[in-house]
Amino acid sequence: MKRAWIIVMAALLAASLAAPAAAKGRPAPPAPALYQVTMSMEGAEGLATTCGTLIMRSEQNAYVADGSLGTSVPWLELAAAIPWSRLHPTASSGTAFSGCHGGPVDPALPNQPNGLLRITKGPQGTPIDLLWHFDYYLAGTQVGKRFLVADRENFTLGTGAFTPTDDDKDGVNEVKALFQVSHYLNGTYTPFTPTRELHFELTITPIG
Repeated sequence: MKRAWIIVMAALLAASLAAPAAAKGRPAPPAPALYQVTMSMEGAEGLATTCGTLIMRSEQNAYVADGSLGTSVPWLELAAAIPWSRLHPTASSGTAFSGCHGGPVDPALPNQPNGLLRITKGPQGTPIDLLWHFDYYLAGTQVGKRFLVADRENFTLGTGAFTPTDDDKDGVNEVKALFQVSHYLNGTYTPFTPTRELHFELTITPIG
């Protein structure tokens, strides 16, 4: 009986050692497909990729950029005549969004989010809407391995559904979409008014 027990224990030990080895031998998941996304303003209000190259990855239902897995931190030029205000890093406000927006407002601070740009894909892979979290500020205290957040602030731009079309027949699809910008502070979203229309050309090109 004792001998049988030893044989069983030896078999279990061998199996436990073999399992991690098998796991280590598994092939790594394939890297996501990457795309270069180009936007160009059409008219007074819109988005443009003039602030740096924009690389996005393809997921099941969307193109995504968040500074990870080979993608860019999503910095975009934004022109929109919407009054805005924020509290951090210092209280500020303006009569319109303009210039480059995207990642953290103070990159020198630790634990700052990169922001996120998500372009939803329809059934045929065609872009159908856009969501962009930008201009992040995060403050808190490091306690051991945990970062306790005291203040979190950012803006969010979301569009309604759109269908890119080549209206001016220049070979590049254009997006015309109603959009709303909201201000986020510590759990509360406050939409800015009014809802307006963005107008920009959009090109999505596979890399490699």
